[in-house]
Amino acid sequence: MSQDCLLKILKEKFLGIPKQSGIISHNIEFENLDLEKLVHQVCCDKVFYFKSKYDDFSLLSVGFSKNFTSNLEIELFLNEFPEAYLCAPLKFDDTLYNPPQLNDIYLGEWTFVKKNNRTTLTIFADSKTKHFSSPEIFFEPLEVSHHDITIPNWVNDELSPEFDSWEEMIVSAQNLFKTTDLKKLVLSRRRIFEYEHPLLLKSFFYNLIDNKYNSKESYQIYFQENLNNAFISLTPEKLFSLHGNKVTTIALASSTFRKTDSTEDKLEENFLIESPKLINEHQIVVDDIKDSLSKICTNIQTSELKIMKLSYIQHRAVDISAEIKEKYNAIDLLALLHPTPAIGGVPRNTALSNLKKIEKSNRENYASPFGVISKNFSEFAVAIRSGKIEENKITLFGGAGILPDSDAQSEWNETANKMTPFLKVINHE
Repeated sequence: MSQDCLLKILKEKFLGIPKQSGIISHNIEFENLDLEKLVHQVCCDKVFYFKSKYDDFSLLSVGFSKNFTSNLEIELFLNEFPEAYLCAPLKFDDTLYNPPQLNDIYLGEWTFVKKNNRTTLTIFADSKTKHFSSPEIFFEPLEVSHHDITIPNWVNDELSPEFDSWEEMIVSAQNLFKTTDLKKLVLSRRRIFEYEHPLLLKSFFYNLIDNKYNSKESYQIYFQENLNNAFISLTPEKLFSLHGNKVTTIALASSTFRKTDSTEDKLEENFLIESPKLINEHQIVVDDIKDSLSKICTNIQTSELKIMKLSYIQHRAVDISAEIKEKYNAIDLLALLHPTPAIGGVPRNTALSNLKKIEKSNRENYASPFGVISKNFSEFAVAIRSGKIEENKITLFGGAGILPDSDAQSEWNETANKMTPFLKVINHE
């Protein structure tokens, strides 16, 4: 199906939607609809695109119908509308509260869900106006491919913090290891590129997922709050998925570089497997996730060690599965699992109480849970390997787990390596 043909079909289908007041859903089914291409035909403010790394699942939500403020409100709504999918582009700090702040979880007006090569569009009326928005409000004809638009050259490159300040951050963390019960602290830094003119949001996204350091090995996340800014992530890390009562997650931590030479690459892999420092860093994550799950889950099981090889980096990984107890749901899992030791630290409370003091910046969407919630299936990724575009600048993020024997230069190099997918596009490589 061509994308222009899609618009014609949408207009025809839309004429049959009943004009009733209240939140009324209306379903339309398609075959062979490319949601990835459809993203760059969207011309409205609010856009959320989430493509799973593990499940044959992707979602594109456009527009806004209503938001939610509590776990109970979400549960009641999904019981009434079991076909609905909610968007959850959360911020790092919001789920740290007890109970978590859920103001960013919302229902889009038009939501396309693709599973097993079949796409269902569910349309909800705007909860305030009680009206359905027509296709012309949300979509424009496909005229120029965003793949063909070249990313301009940047005019300024800023590091935040600079390396000297980064060294001071490492020293501050290591002092905490001596004076508190802190075992691990994950610190992040930013690299900011400025341009003469505003970046084309969707063009950058498509150049990113089209690059050889592409998204086949990662979740694809695109969240556009308005026409001037977007948060983008190609993250390898699952926070959890929930199918019925089956929970799956992954303990992902410790990393080393990929090498183009196969022999050298194997040596890096062996180092990842055998290094006492990296073994310890990863085991902290495994143990903490299992301990968190035990509060609301049973039958917790772990896989053998795997090496997750991405095109630019490789990680230690262990799959973890469990069964959630009947009275708990996806929001309860969020509150328990975020932030994992791979993005926060251990013990959690000690790490989080010192994190802002050392980083001196708000992470906002970086390393936060991004995902979808429905009655029978929910999935969240951890939004690392990410960047935020704000008009004429893009901010890249990178983090590293700091231990008592960490070296500032090595951790600096690791954070730089984690920015690779975005840097390849920015530098036209």
